[in-house]
Amino acid sequence: AARPGDSFANAIRVYEGYTDCRIVNIGDKNYYRFQPTETATYEICTVGLMDTAGYLYNGDQRQLRSDDYPGQSFSITYKLEAGSTYYIRVNATTPRQSGVFTLSIEQTEREGSSFGSAIRVYEGYTDCEIVNIGDKNYYRFQPTETATYEICTVGLMDTAGYLYNSNQRQLASDDYSGQSFPII
Repeated sequence: AARPGDSFANAIRVYEGYTDCRIVNIGDKNYYRFQPTETATYEICTVGLMDTAGYLYNGDQRQLRSDDYPGQSFSITYKLEAGSTYYIRVNATTPRQSGVFTLSIEQTEREGSSFGSAIRVYEGYTDCEIVNIGDKNYYRFQPTETATYEICTVGLMDTAGYLYNSNQRQLASDDYSGQSFPII
């Protein structure tokens, strides 16, 4: 009889954070389904005394990464796309082992949190948000022609803006206290 988590079709839905899990029968493979709410790099791993192997699959059940070194819990780091479905398979690395473990899924870097993960924007308007106090959002703009561009924010939030070149050298900045920023 099928049990929850015994196949892709019966994968157990998990969320970012920690999930307590168990391999009940020796030789079982547990399948989990994860849909990230943000595009970001995530670390997927197990925590605990049980020696586990982990496999990451996309929504088409194609393997993207694996970590099955004996003697340790697995750890996979991979960039996941918001709203896409991913599957995680976990099994014991020792054939005659069962037990408990904690599955951890955590962002290592959110999209737009650094130069390396800057969000691409195009000429025109882009809806953006700052979710957490103190967050800094990075955007990447590649002009289609040589011209003068006005880069600014519009809205009720007091923002500051900094313009950098591709070598991450600051070219301009603006922080009109209490207003949105224009950088010309």
